[in-house]
Amino acid sequence: AFNFPPQLPRTPDSTLAPIEGTADSTGVTAVKFQGEEHWTLKLTLEAWRLVGGTVQDSPLSLRQQVTAEDLEFCKRTLQPFGQFRIQVRLLMGDGGTGPEALLEAIPLAIDDHDLRERTRQLQLPVTYQDELFGTCLFDKQSKWFDAKANWNETEVRVYLSAESTDALPSVLEHAYELWRNAVSWSSRVSDRAVDDLLELKNKTWLESCEHAVSADEFKQRLSLQSVRIDKDAAFEFCFADGDLF
Repeated sequence: AFNFPPQLPRTPDSTLAPIEGTADSTGVTAVKFQGEEHWTLKLTLEAWRLVGGTVQDSPLSLRQQVTAEDLEFCKRTLQPFGQFRIQVRLLMGDGGTGPEALLEAIPLAIDDHDLRERTRQLQLPVTYQDELFGTCLFDKQSKWFDAKANWNETEVRVYLSAESTDALPSVLEHAYELWRNAVSWSSRVSDRAVDDLLELKNKTWLESCEHAVSADEFKQRLSLQSVRIDKDAAFEFCFADGDLF
């Protein structure tokens, strides 16, 4: 079993239970801040159940503070889309982010028909067909849809930040609005790049034999690579800099 440091004590609003589940596409992640002795391990079970119960589709977030040795073992054992039986302490309080639990023991790999079928379904590609953006392919690790589109006669990658096909249409509405005004936004974005970066280029990034770059030259050397749009209509343009920097 894991050791419980003071930061993650056993609490009365928790229930000790054996569960079985399927890890998501990310597998184990961990963080350790300066001054901390332990790593905080994190793992999401995409599908899970109490042993003997029915499979739940709401993801279960697992966490625990572990030693470096236990962390390395879990990274080797808890592979993405793997199936496991784990002793956990289910947290009964409402954290607002879905079910949570603390790991109580080292997980055991299992082979279960129902979970295996659920794993197979999780690994199927998730796509959405759109008239403007074509096939939008869901990236399960990044939680966005990846597509391509023509932006002012240049093909660019488009990243649509939506966690499901149900959430995607509202993000697409923001993308359509952006594309309807592509000419205007291209001008505004390149002007902003000049305002933010031209002085930096000319003051600190000129090669020994390079002349100062004009605003027009700066814009011409930028090459749009991708556009990202999220559910709040925020967007981000990513350019190749043409060796400006």
